[in-house]
Amino acid sequence: MANILGSVACLDVANSVVKTFADGVGYRVVEEFNLIEERIQPLPDMKTPPLLFRLAEFKFHVIAHEALKVACEGAGITGVRFIRTQDVA
Repeated sequence: MANILGSVACLDVANSVVKTFADGVGYRVVEEFNLIEERIQPLPDMKTPPLLFRLAEFKFHVIAHEALKVACEGAGITGVRFIRTQDVA
């Protein structure tokens, strides 16, 4: 189990498929989404941007940097599935 503490508000709503709640506050569905990479900045007490974080706008999604994906696959780590943000359904 992983406890991902950091979250980053970087959802590119204009270029994503999202559905809001009836009251218009928050997202009930986020799929086929894109990120605004310039918003991915170091979290408090960090010098570099995180390689793993929750999407602040929809905390059900955990975002992993491509470098983390490559490292996990290269190390033969199992139990993790990486899905491109554009392929989330």
